[in-house]
Formats: sequence, C-alpha cells, structure tokens
Amino acid sequence: MERMLAYLYNVKPQSAELIVDEMLAICSDVDRWKDKKAAEEANARYNEILNYGFGGDEE
Repeated sequence: MERMLAYLYNVKPQSAELIVDEMLAICSDVDRWKDKKAAEEANARYNEILNYGFGGDEE
C-alpha cells in the first residue's frame, strides 16, 4: 500500500492505465517475494533433513 501511495504522490500518473500497470507490477513483486520466501523455507528444511535425517526434531 505504501509503495502505491508513494508512486501516486511522486509520479502523479495521468491515466488509469499507468496506475493499473504499477499496481500489477507491485502485485507481481509481492508474488515473487512470497515464492522466494517459500523456496528459502523449503531449502532450509531440505538442508535440515540432509544434515540431521528425518527425525531431527524428535531426537
């Protein structure tokens, strides 16, 4: 929300198309960030399994 408000305040787009384009770009960035965090979590779990085996938390 803050990023969109900053865009509107600083750029002052003249058409609805520019606003929608920026909104879609922000949504795409958020989706990419969520995918990156999910991949990092999966990689951390995979490394944990490699290092400690499947019963790492229970031992």
